[in-house]
Amino acid sequence: MLGTNTLQDILGLPVQGDHHPFPFVRTQYNESQGRFSPDGRWVAYTSNESGRAEVYIASFTPPGSSDSRVQTRRQISRDGGNTPLWRDDGREVIFRSALSGMPMAVEITPTGAEFQAGVPVRLFATPPVPWAVTGDGKRFLVSMPPPQEVLAPIIVDLNWEAGLKR
Repeated sequence: MLGTNTLQDILGLPVQGDHHPFPFVRTQYNESQGRFSPDGRWVAYTSNESGRAEVYIASFTPPGSSDSRVQTRRQISRDGGNTPLWRDDGREVIFRSALSGMPMAVEITPTGAEFQAGVPVRLFATPPVPWAVTGDGKRFLVSMPPPQEVLAPIIVDLNWEAGLKR
């Protein structure tokens, strides 16, 4: 959502109660692509706060919750990133490198109200094409361009009229 005095923001929408959207991440920067962790305690999202798209994780506390902890927020990508996805067990975030488009992964270790994030690692090399990952993080579906076809040589017959007389 575009805010009045902000750029693109991430809002939450309660599925119970009054169903009124509330700001979750609202800054002067663009935030987008928010994804809840499987346990609902964390949200991975993309922000251009650093001057380029990077992946962040923030703790999620619904408004009106009795949990009064301060929001934990940390950048987990190092060289640009977007399109974060949580592995089904919540122990890894897979995202697209902003520079190469290749899949990157960061190990996430919850420690109470906080979490530890590992160093992003490139999972495999692929051209910058669309890809998707299974929930267990073990299989990827990659849209690969078709192989280069070997073109047949072009034959130019300069004496084609002689072939007609036969």
